[in-house]
Amino acid sequence: MDITLATLKRVLCGLILALCVATPAVAKSHPAAKVEHHKHDKKHHKKHHKHTSTKKKKHKPVKKRKHKPVKKPVKKPTPTATPTPTPTPPITQGIDIEAYTTGYGWPDNTPPGGAISNPVIHQTAGGTGTYADPITLAVGHSITNGIDTLDYPAGTIFYIPNVRRYFIVEDTCGDGPDPQDEACNVGYPAGTTAWVDIWVGGQGAGASAVDNCASFLTDTNGVAHLIIENPASDYVVVSGPLFGTNGACTQEYGNTPVTG
Repeated sequence: MDITLATLKRVLCGLILALCVATPAVAKSHPAAKVEHHKHDKKHHKKHHKHTSTKKKKHKPVKKRKHKPVKKPVKKPTPTATPTPTPTPPITQGIDIEAYTTGYGWPDNTPPGGAISNPVIHQTAGGTGTYADPITLAVGHSITNGIDTLDYPAGTIFYIPNVRRYFIVEDTCGDGPDPQDEACNVGYPAGTTAWVDIWVGGQGAGASAVDNCASFLTDTNGVAHLIIENPASDYVVVSGPLFGTNGACTQEYGNTPVTG
């Protein structure tokens, strides 16, 4: 059977026409489906609407940061250098004197015994040689217009390294109306500038033994001995009378002071 192209077109047109006529009847027989589909679309739309909402979000206001004022650095003044004070040299305690030191005791005192002219801490000559209890010492004196003046004031303290004892001025050396022309003022050896007479002791001992001790201390190791006027209190001391109760004279130690 031969089908021409014109015939085929007619058949197709007839089929299309038939379909177009039949469409209203199909729509009436399924009303629920149409409504249900609409509801579905509505719900979907709502969901989609919520999902794609273009409402503007409320933005929290941005708090402005408070900026603390930046303190400008205060330029500290350059400190002025304090000049270093020149240290004051320490005051040297004591005066060194090269002296002629002789001794006197109980037998050759005038009068014999322990009487002294200027008592300070002792009423009669004595002492142990410590700083607190120095031994009696006699110095020269002069009389002018009836006024008797000691070469060193009564109470002046000395330290003599050669015997390692302290002494105190409590007596005078030299007799007569012009003692300034007598012993302890004139006649001391060259190289010395003073003359002191130290109390040896010797109460109850023989005169010769006491005199020998005095001579021993005078020039056995030279005629010039260091004496320190107004000395420090910390020099080494060998306490006791220069002429011991056992009849022995003290040892000599030389002119170098030793602190202890």
